[in-house]
This record gives sequence, C-alpha cells and structure tokens, in this order.
Amino acid sequence: MWIAPSGMYTWPQMQLVLAEMGADPVIWAQDYPYVKGDAKTFLMNTPIPEEDKEKIAHGNIEKLLKLK
Repeated sequence: MWIAPSGMYTWPQMQLVLAEMGADPVIWAQDYPYVKGDAKTFLMNTPIPEEDKEKIAHGNIEKLLKLK
C-alpha cells in the first residue's frame, strides 16, 4: 500500500503517517492547483532523517514506477 499525503503541510499529519506507516510507502505530492503551498520547503524543514526525506521526495515513486 502507498500513501500520498498531498497538500497537507502540517507536521502532526506527517508525524501520524510516519508513525503508522513508516517512510517506505510515502509518496510526496502537491495537489496543484487545488492546494497551493511549498511542498519542498515543508519537507526539507521537517525533523525527518535525510535518508527518509529522499525516499519521500523521489525514491519511493522511482521504486514504484521502476524508474531506476
């Protein structure tokens, strides 16, 4: 199962996702133009380990779509 918490740039919501699912199934997305925000800045400013940020930002979707 994959989870894409798009457009919800709040730390409590991200904490819940990570606590329940871990970083491996999380695919970061932005629901533009319906929800506007700075997804990159939000993710980079969270206290998540760099390895998990890379998974969430691009590694997990590359794995899912077999891009590497």
